[in-house]
Formats: sequence, structure tokens, C-alpha cells
Amino acid sequence: MNKRLQPYLLNIVILALAFIFSVAIGAVFIPPLTVTRIFLADGDVMRRSFAELEHILTRLNDAFPRLARVNLYANGGSIAAKSFDELVRLRALRLHTLYMGLESGDEDILKRCHKPDTAATMLQAATLAQRAGFRMSVMILLGLTDRAGSRQHI
Repeated sequence: MNKRLQPYLLNIVILALAFIFSVAIGAVFIPPLTVTRIFLADGDVMRRSFAELEHILTRLNDAFPRLARVNLYANGGSIAAKSFDELVRLRALRLHTLYMGLESGDEDILKRCHKPDTAATMLQAATLAQRAGFRMSVMILLGLTDRAGSRQHI
């Protein structure tokens, strides 16, 4: 057997075994070479420590060679808790888009929604993240107030 092909054949055997095992346990098998995007879902993944996020992203990059981007939910306070250099490092590990729920620009509405951050904190955090190279997706919930309060809401 050609020695240059041995690593590739071993990978094929490992992928085949992973597929057979995943079918046997009823799981969905996703070959690592097909994964280009991952979304880390939780209430606020960015709240994890920098070291933990760095470890997770490094492992994902190692496991999925064609990974292009990782996206996650982030609150303003958890973004602001990271230094600019930490954010730049996370961006270099293919963390791409941060989804932040601003919900409203009105402080009273934010308090009623039990948001942990002020609108100003979230704006500063989004600006910091963009300076570090992140794409921000910021959500505003239009139905949080009645017609009378809609002007200060946004």
C-alpha cells in the first residue's frame, strides 16, 4: 500500500466507523469536512471566561478543518467584560457574529424586561466588538410597548 495514502485511508475508516456508530445510536452524523458554520446556542455564551471560549474555539477549529465562522449570543456586559485584545484573539479563532438582544433603547422598558445592561452599555459593547472585527446582529423587539411609548422605545 502507498504510504502517502495511509493517513487518508485511516481517516476514511474513522469517518465510516463514526457514521455506523451514529446510525446505531440514532444520532445524526455530520462529516467534519462539511461543517463550515457553527452556532453556539445558550442564553449568553460570551459570559464564559476568555480561557474557556478560547479553548472551545480552538477545539472547534481543530475538529472542523473547513470551519469558516462561529456565531453566538452575547449580552452587552459579557462583551464589555472582555479586553480588546481578548476579543481580537476570539475573532482570530473564527468567532464571527455576535447576536445581541438590545430589545429597546428606552431604559424604563429595559428595566421592565429585566435586562441586565443599559442601552448605553450595550451600544459601547457593540462598538468595541465591531472595532475588534466582529459582525454584530442587534435585535430590537418592536412590541414591547404600546403606541404611546413607541417613540422612546427605539
